[in-house]
Amino acid sequence: MPNFYNMPISSFTYDSIYGPMVPQYRPFVSDTIMFPTADVWTSALMADTMGYTANMPQLDWNWGTKWKQDWNANSNLQSATKNLVALESQIKSLMELDTLNASQKERLQSILDQIEALKERINNAQNLQAAEKEALAQEIKQLVEESIKTAQEIQKELQAAAEAEATGDTSTTDDSSTTSTSSSSHTGDTEDNTTGFDAETGRPVELGDKPEKAALRGLNGRLFNAIDGWGTDYDALKAAIITNGEINAGNIIELIDNWELYYGENQLSFDKIKNLDFTNFNDTDNSEWDQTLISRLIEDLGHYEKKEFVPVLLNALITRAEAAGVDDSKIQAYISKINNELGECCIGEKEIVKGLLGIYKEIKLQEAENAEKETEAQEAKEAEDARKKAEEEAKIQAEKEKTESEAKARFVKAMRDDLGDKELEMSNDIKYEDGIFKIEIEGITYEGRTYAQLAKKLKDDGYEPKEFLVKEQFDMAA
Repeated sequence: MPNFYNMPISSFTYDSIYGPMVPQYRPFVSDTIMFPTADVWTSALMADTMGYTANMPQLDWNWGTKWKQDWNANSNLQSATKNLVALESQIKSLMELDTLNASQKERLQSILDQIEALKERINNAQNLQAAEKEALAQEIKQLVEESIKTAQEIQKELQAAAEAEATGDTSTTDDSSTTSTSSSSHTGDTEDNTTGFDAETGRPVELGDKPEKAALRGLNGRLFNAIDGWGTDYDALKAAIITNGEINAGNIIELIDNWELYYGENQLSFDKIKNLDFTNFNDTDNSEWDQTLISRLIEDLGHYEKKEFVPVLLNALITRAEAAGVDDSKIQAYISKINNELGECCIGEKEIVKGLLGIYKEIKLQEAENAEKETEAQEAKEAEDARKKAEEEAKIQAEKEKTESEAKARFVKAMRDDLGDKELEMSNDIKYEDGIFKIEIEGITYEGRTYAQLAKKLKDDGYEPKEFLVKEQFDMAA
């Protein structure tokens, strides 16, 4: 029997079947759950029989290196896949906006086509070598980064277009230039206060319409059924969160709030959440929020499910926070803690819950502030619109009175010239409406745009104009 370590046979551990056992160090292997210790006792007889003998250390080294390379490649590809699925959900949400133009839709559709192609390659990645998986993960990472930039550019374009439409920043003719200049001095303050958020909730309008309550109840019902009671229905959770992308930036806050109405025991009421502290990660007490959707969901997930689902939830919250205008400094500690925990062998679920709820809290506070600002902006805009309307109506009325006065002056002058009397005045029975002079005689209304037209119609019917159109003559006749 070979003596691998030149150790005295008396120092070997003896096995009743395989005989003396020698200590064999296995790098990498010792770091795994299967081999928790560095020294693995190996039977010299068994090693000799299997043909390892003196090559055993090198074989162990090669096996451990390959195992670690495969593990890293699979882990990187899995992480990249999660980011790809989250990206697909966000791009699809953006595609639903009615304000997109043809070019923007084409750019977003190109991203979706590339995502679909990568998903097909991921489905066929089982037989790829570690290097090929790493290359695929890197390709996914590059697409995600480029797509995020494209999506952000489109969102800025939409915001700029909305602001331009709100300010009336379009080409104008020379005839309207004077009017637009006079009104522009009053619109500046109002436009600066425009926030782009729903006045009631503070929700970013760029995320589309607020989700329907029935849809939120339905999704929460499925999530509750998947995690309540014995066991967890991971297929149902994966279908909702990963495959169908039903939890996204557009509904994650409303979904958490809706859960509180039916399953959460009102732990996240707005008055209460303002006073909750999620920053102390060393405090493991979570009794104040243990019935929330985030807490129930995370604490029911296994290790690998946390790695799969948490990034999707985190991405949805980060995207919502960015859209709501939350300062990065307020949520960066939560993001870092969550990412660090996901890299641990034993993920701290309470830390994950605190991190996600901490971001949720900052979004709620920011959107409440947004709602207040939007309400103030709308009230200011309504007041400004009312002022402009009053000014416009006054201007129209002044123009109308000026036009009427000038028309009556021309009427009187023509009447005086026709009748040869510079002292005559127009009868009070003559009405002026929409540029037309009218007078009613014996139930018949006579009309004319000028004195000449009206006088002719009276003469044609046998009436003397001076008798009815001149103030003094009419009064005397009366």
